[in-house]
Amino acid sequence: MKGITHIVVGVTGTSLLLQTNDIRWLVISGLFSLLPDIDTSKSLAGRMLPIVSRFLEKRFPHRSVTHSIFASALLALISYSVGFYFPIFMSPIHASNIGYFLGWFADMFTVTGVEMTYPSRLRWVIPGNPKFRVATDSQLEYLLLGILVMIMLSIFNINHGGGFITQFNRLIASPAGVEQLYNEHGEHNLLVVEIKGVRASDRAHVQGDYLIIKQQGKDFLVESKEEKIYKVGTEPDSQIITESMKASLAQAAVTKIEPMQLQDEEIEKTLAKFQQSGTIVFVSGHLKIDYPDEINFLPDPEQFPYIRANNNEITLESAPLDKVVSTLGNQFAKGFLVIRIIYTSSTNVPNSPT
Repeated sequence: MKGITHIVVGVTGTSLLLQTNDIRWLVISGLFSLLPDIDTSKSLAGRMLPIVSRFLEKRFPHRSVTHSIFASALLALISYSVGFYFPIFMSPIHASNIGYFLGWFADMFTVTGVEMTYPSRLRWVIPGNPKFRVATDSQLEYLLLGILVMIMLSIFNINHGGGFITQFNRLIASPAGVEQLYNEHGEHNLLVVEIKGVRASDRAHVQGDYLIIKQQGKDFLVESKEEKIYKVGTEPDSQIITESMKASLAQAAVTKIEPMQLQDEEIEKTLAKFQQSGTIVFVSGHLKIDYPDEINFLPDPEQFPYIRANNNEITLESAPLDKVVSTLGNQFAKGFLVIRIIYTSSTNVPNSPT
């Protein structure tokens, strides 16, 4: 079997089992998939490590000791012993073991098979009919290589979308799929969720796309295209009771959190620095204001209560910045705020402190 076939088998299996497209682990897997053939100097691995190859070639038949459960077990024992003391190396260790195993296992489909149960000299071959075994450089090998490449690219695409579990959850419109995609990509992307459900207030049918603001318990806070805020899910205080949810990645974005303390400061002036183009800003926290009677804000019973007033105490939870400014802007306040800034333009993202 050709070296490229071994590499594709190793990379495909590693990408599938580890659900990763990380080029570092795929390269390691590809290299280790070649290693079983180090027992012959004619192989790519043999030419790369000629001294080791000649030593093995003189003492063992081709596809014997290096193509066995014994060899895989020995590699696993050594590598995972290292991983036990240095957990940081576990990903490359997984990749190397998967690549090595698949490298020799693929040779079981060749004409002569492998000595899988070495030191037993029994040859293991799949399939039983010699006509369907893979000879090196044969048309059958090139056909299988083409099929494997297509499978490999499909797995890459699935992994890019969050992996098999995420894709399955998205297929059945499960909230678990939304949560997993949000956890994996929420730091660097906006996520849009397609929601089908009913409004909690009157059970009117709801269907549409919403921007995820953040997760709240098992549910999500989302913003509609009309800039209305809802809690969606199955919890009793949700404004939209969901029947199905499908999330997808939108544009790249970076989220920053900035806490701030107010000491008798005018809210509008304090928050002015966050009013930038290319950003989406939400405000949470607790404030005490001087003139609660001057607040002119009527909460929408069908929306999430992102601004709540109790005498002179104001509670904000993921309130849109413009709503906070228009409602409380001229008030002087004491309290603590957490500003959630989503930068949708990379030119606006501040440098992280070093």
